[in-house]
Amino acid sequence: MTNQITLISDFNITLLGQYLKRNRSNDEVFVEPFGQLFQSLLKHCHSEYIPSTVIIWSTIEGISPNAEKMLLDPRRSIQPALEDVHMLNEMIVQLSRVRKNVIVVSPFFRRRWGSNRLFNLRIDTGIGYLLKKSALLQAEAFSTLENVHLLDCDMWFNECNARAFSARRWYSSKVPLTATSMERAASDIDALMSSLEGRSKKLLILDLDNTLWGGVVGDVGWQHVLLGGNNMLGEAFLDFQEAILALKNQGIQLAIVSKNTEDVALDVFRMNPMMQLKLEDFATWRINWEDKAKNIVEIVKEINIGLDSVVFIDDDVYERQRIKDALNHIFVPDWPEDPCDYTRALNAISSFATPYLTEEDTRRSQMYHDQAKRLEDFRSMKSLDDWLATLDLNVTVSYVVSSNFERVVQLLNKTNQMNLTTRKLTALELQEWLSDERNHLFCFEVEDKFGAYGLVGLVGCSTESNHTRITDFVLSCRAMGKKIEEKMLEQAMAFAKEKRHSRITAEYRPTSRNRPCFDFFFAGCSSANPDITCTWEREVLSGLVVSN
Repeated sequence: MTNQITLISDFNITLLGQYLKRNRSNDEVFVEPFGQLFQSLLKHCHSEYIPSTVIIWSTIEGISPNAEKMLLDPRRSIQPALEDVHMLNEMIVQLSRVRKNVIVVSPFFRRRWGSNRLFNLRIDTGIGYLLKKSALLQAEAFSTLENVHLLDCDMWFNECNARAFSARRWYSSKVPLTATSMERAASDIDALMSSLEGRSKKLLILDLDNTLWGGVVGDVGWQHVLLGGNNMLGEAFLDFQEAILALKNQGIQLAIVSKNTEDVALDVFRMNPMMQLKLEDFATWRINWEDKAKNIVEIVKEINIGLDSVVFIDDDVYERQRIKDALNHIFVPDWPEDPCDYTRALNAISSFATPYLTEEDTRRSQMYHDQAKRLEDFRSMKSLDDWLATLDLNVTVSYVVSSNFERVVQLLNKTNQMNLTTRKLTALELQEWLSDERNHLFCFEVEDKFGAYGLVGLVGCSTESNHTRITDFVLSCRAMGKKIEEKMLEQAMAFAKEKRHSRITAEYRPTSRNRPCFDFFFAGCSSANPDITCTWEREVLSGLVVSN
């Protein structure tokens, strides 16, 4: 799906646009003329609604001439400059009403610090204080706006160190930043947009020896791996495990792929008291002597996600290259040789970012363990129907309320397989859609004897003259294959019958991943083609499928 991205800045930001276009080749990228920050914002604020993204990044001098005057006279107060920041924020609020997403990068000071830099955090006259206060004012001004997202440019500057700024580039082409810092910014902006589109990474697959701990456990035993204690590398591995645990608590699933003897490797989890990660933190593992690419494919099939949702970390450069060559959709970051840099390298992977943290995210590991029990139970049954009869499956239908709203937005934007149209809506767009009395959205929560799935299904319906149109049909991959889809369709049929409509329709729009939705709606229909848009139609009273 093509997105429109517009960049607005007071400095020459063309290079950032070029990097974004490279990273997002299917999108259209437009760069407004630099040096016209407020003029460009004013133009976009007064245009009609466009489902596009605007990126705003400026210097503090570009926002406020009063900031630049502070350099010439250190006695000047920061208050006039803060008033200019308030004016910018008000314009961004207006802009958020006519654009799908607005990304605001915190301002920076092009000349860095003035001659009084040792006192730049003074609250009355300090340039450093002005920058930090400006960023906080923006955080407060946009805190209730679901479609405005803030990025901190200091994280790029800190990573690039002395390579972040270039006075020569500024004087020659009005670009104050180096290609290195621009490329880093483009990478994070791309990751943020991918997250908003539901394309953030979902699974982290880890090696063990010299990745989660120091040493080869098969050689030294679980008692002597480097982990914690009064040891430099041991402390580094301990911090790395805590960083991984933070990702797990953010909803990222963990798995292990290691060439090892399984019992020997698992002894570290079971018996080493310094392990921060426990076996129950991992959805699954493959610890054997087989090809790691084969093991990863098995794990991805078991968890039922796409390869493009996976990150693989291994200290061995040859194993990393093997996965890059065999499974090129998986993200395999280059990994530092020094374990002291492991935590920094993990935190630099911005593709794990997610705009929402729901109850389902925090319970995801337990949900996958419950799913493993279901699969084990299924293998003992003779047929799918026999198995389903023993699950005590309970499906609860509800409406969108404040307590489940973030989960609804997340499910709508992250589900790709059982998804009728794969349309993506921001929280604001969903609220606007629901405000139309013709639109209705049903939520489906599921549980069985093994545990709760949480909110896993959505059916959107719109009333149009004498028929009901299914606008959204979404079911989480972990709930597929249990005939929950049938109960969801029954709910849509009941809604149409309640409205006394004679027919109900659904339009399937194909993507590279939503074939399961086609198979459900068009099972047994030889005339339907999964590669083109198809319309499903059913008579409400008779239940007869009348066209495809």
